[in-house]
Amino acid sequence: MDLDKNEKDVYALFEKIRTALANQKGIGSGRRQTDGLKAFSVFLEERHPKQAVSDQTLRNYKLGKYTGSAKVYDTKRLNEIHDIYEPLVEEYLSYLLHKDTSKYVLNGTSWYVYFFNKFSDITFGDRCNLGRAILNFSGGLDNLRADLINVPDDGRQNKSGKCEIIGSTLIGILKDEASGNNLLNIMLDSNGRITNQNILIGGYQAREDMTIKIGTLLLERIDGVESENRPAPMLLSFNQNIIEFENIKAVIKRFFANESNSLIQLPYNYKGSLTGLREGITKEWEKKNERVKKTFLEPDCPKIFISCPFSFLEKDLQINIGQLIEKLKIEIQERVNYKVEIVHYSGTSDNPTEDCLEVMDEIKQSSIFIFIYPSKEHVASTSLVELGWALMSVKNIFVYSKSEALPQKLEDYLNQSRIGVVKKTYKELNEAYLRRILSDVIGVVRKLYRAVE
Repeated sequence: MDLDKNEKDVYALFEKIRTALANQKGIGSGRRQTDGLKAFSVFLEERHPKQAVSDQTLRNYKLGKYTGSAKVYDTKRLNEIHDIYEPLVEEYLSYLLHKDTSKYVLNGTSWYVYFFNKFSDITFGDRCNLGRAILNFSGGLDNLRADLINVPDDGRQNKSGKCEIIGSTLIGILKDEASGNNLLNIMLDSNGRITNQNILIGGYQAREDMTIKIGTLLLERIDGVESENRPAPMLLSFNQNIIEFENIKAVIKRFFANESNSLIQLPYNYKGSLTGLREGITKEWEKKNERVKKTFLEPDCPKIFISCPFSFLEKDLQINIGQLIEKLKIEIQERVNYKVEIVHYSGTSDNPTEDCLEVMDEIKQSSIFIFIYPSKEHVASTSLVELGWALMSVKNIFVYSKSEALPQKLEDYLNQSRIGVVKKTYKELNEAYLRRILSDVIGVVRKLYRAVE
């Protein structure tokens, strides 16, 4: 193609894409190879929609003429095309390099795979722990593979399959190694070059027990540890493999702290119709007697929130409540041989709105919620609001009140058999009864954290 002395070489510009692809694939210039303009067109649609055109238009630009015509672009038009697309072509070539590098650097790497695991407990109902599997990558370029050494509990199988990196996202389709069934789809944000990255974030999709499970994944690179010296895949919590659990970095445990951020379970397809969907929602999703709550990993130390309208306490208890709570804390720690944190809200503040948000956050992070209602009759109190928040977000709740002191609907709700909620009545709230409350708390802490006497 002959050029005017002032004409920029558009053909050579777009030819860079074909050459880059040929070099990646290891295909010599003598073999037929795609010009790459279709993929470049898709890239433009995603990254630069204003400059996006069809792959056929790009070929016209490259050849310097109109479709189905001998009419060619003049020098001014070709120069305009060159100036518009030169930085975009360079960006695309850099993108191709990063994409290929991501695939290359994963080869031979191993990662711990953390995930949120939910299960049922006879005493506490829904519980959770942290799963840790191992994922090994092998191959490169067009044959990247992932092999998952799975947690053996609950019949989980090891899985393997092919992976592909599209843009900055790694997509893997893994199957059971033994049967070839039970698909596990994973997606990871590889974020271009990952040579120096030690953490990858992503998600997975699997089908279990007539539900579609979608969950969060966190990968931590394994460096300098030979495969025979790595801990086996396992489930971890304060009740299971506690030493390994305590050694996990705090920020990783915090990342999986709450089910809401870590796990979604979708129901199966109800008969594939709106009628079936309506029936399914009525049957499965609107069980009036179920307590709405979310499981979460226990924090590194038991956090106990005490809610009580302290102004209703006897004067002696009001004066000494702070000292009494500190005594309870010390005694709990001595009895269970474990550090605990006790939080309570005095109700006096210059900014009640801000304090309410802070209190709600504290309740969400608590393991145990203690509600003490010292009034003999129905009295409006922010403690009742705190109890409502706790019923939505805390697993283990103890409610202590005088007989029929609470609103009747609340009494009825709390007196129904609900996992994780204990309702007790007392005649007199004094230091002796506070010790009975202490005994209840100690029992729960021991079960949650397998504390030793």
